[in-house]
Amino acid sequence: MDTRNESALATDLLVGAAQIADFMGWKVRRAMYLAERGELPVFRIGQGQILHARKSTLTRWIAQLDGTALQMVQSGPYAEG
Repeated sequence: MDTRNESALATDLLVGAAQIADFMGWKVRRAMYLAERGELPVFRIGQGQILHARKSTLTRWIAQLDGTALQMVQSGPYAEG
């Protein structure tokens, strides 16, 4: 792996529930709860099974949720048309 890829990974990677929660604007407990329920796109590494996430993955996940919500509004009972 070249240094550009290593640098990009280092800036994209969040290590631990506290970093994930901070990035998302949540309390740590919420990040842990959603991770345990399998509702948050995270992965675990190491013996301690420390939570990890990529900023880019979380950003895409939010955009996907936002798109789904927009589709629901546009096709719902109050849609204009």
